[in-house]
Amino acid sequence: MKSSHPRMHRVLACAAMTGFLLLIVPAASAQQPPPAGYRPTVTIDGASHPERVPEWILWREMFRAAVLLSEKAPDAGRDVWVNRLHLSAQQMNQFIALGREFQQEEAQMNRNAKQIAGASNGIPPEPVKARLRELQAENEIRISAYRDRLAEAVGPESMQRLQSFARLHIAPRIRVGEFAPADGK
Repeated sequence: MKSSHPRMHRVLACAAMTGFLLLIVPAASAQQPPPAGYRPTVTIDGASHPERVPEWILWREMFRAAVLLSEKAPDAGRDVWVNRLHLSAQQMNQFIALGREFQQEEAQMNRNAKQIAGASNGIPPEPVKARLRELQAENEIRISAYRDRLAEAVGPESMQRLQSFARLHIAPRIRVGEFAPADGK
């Protein structure tokens, strides 16, 4: 009876950590309300097509999860990153450090985007939309660069495990959408 107790504790801890991780990953489409006269539409549903979730979104969420687990999980994410995915403690710390660095840059980019968009509740003029699209493209490139830095830091085998984890556990929680005119035009 005594030998099953540690095993049960580990199973419950893994289940709790997996549940926690799944709760912390926000749906990408749930971040802002639609502008007046527009409705949200889902263009990619990771639950049914995880392979369609773009790499930049997948890795944005992976970096966010690494930082959130480091701050909120009782074990700072060790169960997921070290015990389940077999990263070393140093690799886990590098992953978290890159995630924090990325989040700081993303926060600055978001402040810049809000400043460019202004306080308008309506649809911004075309030059503003063009600049916001440029910022988004820069962010996608930045995320890919962070992913590449992580790959260099952890090596190909660990990166393959992280990629598999992302596709199996993160992608199904992501819904990507856009805003379409409410009148269907």
